[in-house]
Amino acid sequence: MDSFLHAPYSTASVLGAKAAESATEEDYARLFQLLDAIVDRCARLASAILAACVIKSGAGRDATRPVCLLCDGTSFYKTYKVRARVEAFLESLLVQKRGLYYDIVSIDNDITLGSAIGGLIAK
Repeated sequence: MDSFLHAPYSTASVLGAKAAESATEEDYARLFQLLDAIVDRCARLASAILAACVIKSGAGRDATRPVCLLCDGTSFYKTYKVRARVEAFLESLLVQKRGLYYDIVSIDNDITLGSAIGGLIAK
């Protein structure tokens, strides 16, 4: 899906190769729109979860002390327009509607570091 969204007419992706066999321009457009709607829905759901966490935390009311949201993984950073959409939805949901501020960050080896810390503090 992601490969198709990044390059609909490329035959390097499974969907692109199948579409090249017999799809019309209208078929390409509809397939693209359907897949794009799925990605948009995923971004909205991710934004809702992140926004709920920020709201529940009670923090982020001061722009100089935003809530830190650690987002990792290729799904967030590489999937077609996911990051941009999540950021736009969060801007609307949190900053514009509620006056809550956040920063999205990433850390190299965050899962490894978190697992190590968890292992050290586990009893």
